[in-house]
Amino acid sequence: EASDPSGPPYWPTALGIGPGKSGSTSLDFALDAARGVVVGQRGPAAADGSLSGEVHWLLEDDEALGRGLAGYAQYFPNTTLPTPPAAVYEKTPGYEDHPLVPYRARALLGSELKLVFTTRELFELDASSYLFHGIDGLGTTYVEWVERRIDAYDRWIACRSNAFDAIVVPSSRGDDDDDARSPSHLALRDLADPAVFSWEAAMMVETQLFDECGLCNAGVE
Repeated sequence: EASDPSGPPYWPTALGIGPGKSGSTSLDFALDAARGVVVGQRGPAAADGSLSGEVHWLLEDDEALGRGLAGYAQYFPNTTLPTPPAAVYEKTPGYEDHPLVPYRARALLGSELKLVFTTRELFELDASSYLFHGIDGLGTTYVEWVERRIDAYDRWIACRSNAFDAIVVPSSRGDDDDDARSPSHLALRDLADPAVFSWEAAMMVETQLFDECGLCNAGVE
């Protein structure tokens, strides 16, 4: 892990959320060279000066997140800055497809947090990811890899759709039946009012969906 900074703690004002193979590392280098910008590092820079890259903090388990912003600040060295930074940045491409990251980020970093989404021509991005992760070396063709991910994504969406219906759609047996659904489902259904968006209600619903369906296993596996 990165060493503790000796100056005042800083944490991100902007998050790079991916996706991978879209130029996010090049952006890291450019921002790191800019005056007054602190770029998060998971560990010390390599001998060639390259950054250690993705911090992954908002993907960590509950214990790591429980350490709060003090635990996050260790990844943002600031000993060379004479004044507070103009921006503090970290990128982790995995943030863009984890359903709980938006709520963790808002709760811990506030509503003024900026998101940086890098992109690239979609076929080039996908083919680059296929080659980067060595899928070709596993005997899986690119077409097979694409088809497998589409199938996994369809199954994940179906799971989330069914789980969402179970949470927010009134039971056909009526609310008077004590066995119609669990108390937690009743509470979530009552909170998920489409007329008024609530971050708290949305996070409760998304947490339930995540517990039911997890992440979409349509990545590089």
